[in-house]
Amino acid sequence: MLSGDDRALTAARGIADYLVLRSTNTRKGNPRQWGWPQIALVAVYEATNDKRYVEAARAFARGGMAAHPPALGKDWKIGILAEALAYTHSVTHDPAISDWLTRYAAAVAEYGAPRDARLLPALAYVGRVSHRPQYSKLAQQTIGTLKLGTWGKPLTIAGRIGFSILGN
Repeated sequence: MLSGDDRALTAARGIADYLVLRSTNTRKGNPRQWGWPQIALVAVYEATNDKRYVEAARAFARGGMAAHPPALGKDWKIGILAEALAYTHSVTHDPAISDWLTRYAAAVAEYGAPRDARLLPALAYVGRVSHRPQYSKLAQQTIGTLKLGTWGKPLTIAGRIGFSILGN
C-alpha cells in the first residue's frame, strides 16, 4: 500500500490465497504458526475487503486458541498469537477471541511487567477496547526500554512492537 505498486498487492494476495488453503488443514505448532498467518490475512483483508481472508484468519484464530490457552508462560511466542488475535478481533469482534484476549491480559497484568515486550501489544489492545487503562499503561511503560539494536532483526521487532503498543 505504501508503494502504490499493483504488483505488491498481487504478491500479498498470492500469499493470502495460499494461507486460505492452509487454514483448513489441521496441524500442531507453536503460537507463532497460528499468529503470523492471521496478521498477514487481516492485512490483506483490510486492503481488499475480501471476506475469504478474514474467514481464514478466524480459522487460524480458532486453531491457535484451541492449541494454546491464554496462560502466560516463559515463551514469548504466545505474545505473537495474542497480538494476531487482537488484530483479528479488531475486524471480527468475535466473542471467543475477546474471551481469550481478556484472560490473556489478566495473566500478563498479574505477572507484572514482562521481560519480553512481545507479550504486550495485545495487552495494550485489550486495555483500549475494554476500558482498562491499567493494561494500556503497563504496556506503554515498556516503550522506552525497547532496544533497537544495531542490526535488522532487533530494529524491526522493537519498531513493530512499539508502534503496535502506541497504536492502541
